[in-house]
Amino acid sequence: MRWLVGLLVGMTQMLGGYLLRVSCSTHQWMRGWILVTDELSVVTGADGTFTLPDLAPGRYELVIWHEQLKAASQTVTVTAGQSVPVSFAMQ
Repeated sequence: MRWLVGLLVGMTQMLGGYLLRVSCSTHQWMRGWILVTDELSVVTGADGTFTLPDLAPGRYELVIWHEQLKAASQTVTVTAGQSVPVSFAMQ
């Protein structure tokens, strides 16, 4: 039998959708974030890399977020059949 012990701590409108923080009411170190959006999103790998496959050519605003750092954004232009290297420095 599994027990679901959790608590919705807060909801913030940001990043083109809603960011929900959830945590465990028993274990303070257990927490997570849920982003509800119509926008394309991705989670980075352990090394910080990410891929947005099959993205149509065009100009996009790329936004990154971390729970303890400031959000950052930059505009990128995607060309058909080309990779676009992007680098961020989080503060």
